[in-house]
Amino acid sequence: MSARSMFFVLTFMVASVLGILVVQHVAGAGTDRQPRPGELLSTPSQMAADL
Repeated sequence: MSARSMFFVLTFMVASVLGILVVQHVAGAGTDRQPRPGELLSTPSQMAADL
């Protein structure tokens, strides 16, 4: 695989991920509620402790 094709593949992957994130953000990820402070930054261990 040439460097040019690798560049295009990586660019496409990054654009796809960003597009998905933007769509989820605009759609509210299926919920209308506001996240609790720190919820988006919680680590898996903190999430497990909340259960």
